[in-house]
Amino acid sequence: MSRLPGIAVLVALAALIPAAPGATAPVGGKAAFAVPGEAAPGGRQAAFAQAARTYGVPESVLLAVSYLESRWDTNGGLPSVSAGYGPMHLVDAGLKPARHHHYEDGEDPRGDETRPHPLRISDTTAVPPEDTLHRAAELTGLAPDLLREDPAANIRGGAALLADYQRRVGGKPSTDPADWYGAAARYSGSYPGAAGTAARPDAGTGADTDGDGGAGAVAGPDADAAGPGESPADREAADTEAARSFADEVYATIRSGAARVTDDGERVVLPAMPALSPRRPPSGRTAQRRGAPAPAAAPAPDCPPTVSCEWIPAAYKQLPGGGYGNHDRYDKPRKIDYIVIHDGETSYNVMTRLAKDPSYLSWHFTLRSSDGHIAQHLRASDIGWHAGNWYVNSRSIGLEHEGYLAKGGAWYTEAMYLASAKLVSYLAKKYDVPLNRAHIIGHDNVPGTTPETVSGMHEDPGPYWNWSHYFDLLGNPLKVADSFKLLGTPQKDQGDQGDQGDQGDQEIQGDQKTQEAQETQKPQKTQEVRGSQEAQKDQEAQGGQGARNDQADRKGAAARSVLIRPDYALNRPGFTGCTGGCRRLGATSVWLHTRPSLDAPLVKDIGKHPTGGSSYSVYDHAARASTGQRYALAGRKGDWTAIWYLGQKAWFNDPVAAPTSVPVSGRLVTPKPGLRSVKLYGRAYPEASAYPRGVPAQALIPLQYSLPAGQLYSVGLTTRGTYLRTATFDPAGHRVIRGDIRYHQIQFGHRFMFVRASDVQVLNK
Repeated sequence: MSRLPGIAVLVALAALIPAAPGATAPVGGKAAFAVPGEAAPGGRQAAFAQAARTYGVPESVLLAVSYLESRWDTNGGLPSVSAGYGPMHLVDAGLKPARHHHYEDGEDPRGDETRPHPLRISDTTAVPPEDTLHRAAELTGLAPDLLREDPAANIRGGAALLADYQRRVGGKPSTDPADWYGAAARYSGSYPGAAGTAARPDAGTGADTDGDGGAGAVAGPDADAAGPGESPADREAADTEAARSFADEVYATIRSGAARVTDDGERVVLPAMPALSPRRPPSGRTAQRRGAPAPAAAPAPDCPPTVSCEWIPAAYKQLPGGGYGNHDRYDKPRKIDYIVIHDGETSYNVMTRLAKDPSYLSWHFTLRSSDGHIAQHLRASDIGWHAGNWYVNSRSIGLEHEGYLAKGGAWYTEAMYLASAKLVSYLAKKYDVPLNRAHIIGHDNVPGTTPETVSGMHEDPGPYWNWSHYFDLLGNPLKVADSFKLLGTPQKDQGDQGDQGDQGDQEIQGDQKTQEAQETQKPQKTQEVRGSQEAQKDQEAQGGQGARNDQADRKGAAARSVLIRPDYALNRPGFTGCTGGCRRLGATSVWLHTRPSLDAPLVKDIGKHPTGGSSYSVYDHAARASTGQRYALAGRKGDWTAIWYLGQKAWFNDPVAAPTSVPVSGRLVTPKPGLRSVKLYGRAYPEASAYPRGVPAQALIPLQYSLPAGQLYSVGLTTRGTYLRTATFDPAGHRVIRGDIRYHQIQFGHRFMFVRASDVQVLNK
């Protein structure tokens, strides 16, 4: 939940939300926002009230549960990434899940051409979730299709389920929301024994069905035969903890209140009840959480105490032929520059099983859609094989979210967004990762390592991941107080601080602490600004608050960059390539054209499409810019804005009445005078002379792109070249090689790339 940023208009809007009967209005702390006006008779608000009365459920509980599932949205009648429909996320267990994206292409997740890791894919079958859609049909007498498609019927189904859960947990009929904690926990779908959370048939490895350790695998040092999360008792503890965490979030939502305009234009308000305290049942067993005692050889989860988190270790074993998997151990602190957001293209259940397969790949955390529960698989010091680029892997933490870019589901639950944002905010603070889009990145922003790998790099989480809302939840919204404001003063680049021994690679990341504040507001604590964006949606759509009405002001006199920031709900670009066709849904991307016209071709990406043009496929990011990315301004013409992108001028529709970008400032680079162009790289590796005897030097291979003279690109960080050498199963010899070459990370296309600092000049304003 959130504390308010110091924005007067939001304070004014907060006053429009009524406090719940008998509740004290919040003062100076947590509060909710609403757009002006009352809910229309017979609208979404009335549907919640009627369903609550019909089934004897407190309306506040019904509203809060729905908010955590869908934020009261209908999502066009499409299922979520965990097969849930409508405002109450009624789950249809009959939907067939898609397969993990590594089943379908050849990207090497380790991303090191000198050590290729061919995948042996386990035949994992997803455990179906609890079928709440058909249970709701039994309780209400309504047809399943109606529950999927009609929001009011869907809300009735959710209310009937809550009432049923209240009976099942032994609760009595009550109008007091404090009495419904058990039912709220049960609604999460993660209670002990629920479908989809039961003991897995091949728990432990996800592949070793013959009991031999996985195709001849040899257990490595401190590899657990049966680590936490694998026994039935541990599974029950984790499920109990996850259910309680969901219920806690339900009551946090009621205490702060919430209000927004839904994706289909309905105004819904949950009045704040700041004094509400639920009556919790006895705690019983709980999952191992941060700070809890850990079993031998197993670390406690590296998670904030406000999320449900368990430790399910990834496999670390030797394989036949001298290989090993499924990650690299590193027993010293390492520098973390990036947190990489993935979607797994399969279920939580399958992902946590695949993490146990030594022949597969690895990442640090898996997040569950239904309730936001988190499983940690790797220590932060260990290197996961998840991003397809060894340099990025060696300097990142990877989060796999249960979900699909475009197959099998169309939206992510609020419970998972919240848990992910809490985790990322915690990790960013602990490991000193700036909260902006140069460091909190998608898998689709990671560059290829060599020209041959560029076209096969993955595209997740794709255009339906709501980056703007995500940064709201991180407490660092992608907003600018005025249409242009210069925030902070550029610092002198001090270069590298030298060899810091085992304390990690202490590179100076340019002036990111002050200058990258241009891309986001000053970081706040890990809190959600519930409804602050949505509260202004109607006004913005009508050219009111947030719209840039003055053309001179729109241009931002001193601005040389723009931050991509369309309104997610109103920005509905057309895509192709979705299973069953792509409906026009809210998205984070803008299309980039060769001229300021919708009829103009899309810009070309010679790496993604060496012999053809860009497409409108949801899986093709070649001609798309995404929310939160900063680009150098290349021109404006009418309702169109041009940026420098992949060595060319790229135009996107950016009308004054419904802007899709905001002017910002920040460092830019351009080739030094006299250079016609400069090379670009997918890795910031050191020079050959930096490698000690016995360690093969890594080739500095430029990508197929170049940065032409006269063009400008934004800087994300500045660093000296490093290479983390981990070529053996025994981590004792793993080490970081540091060089003298300095690189700038630049936003060259949809993916960032690196340019040598010696080839460019930096413009600090």
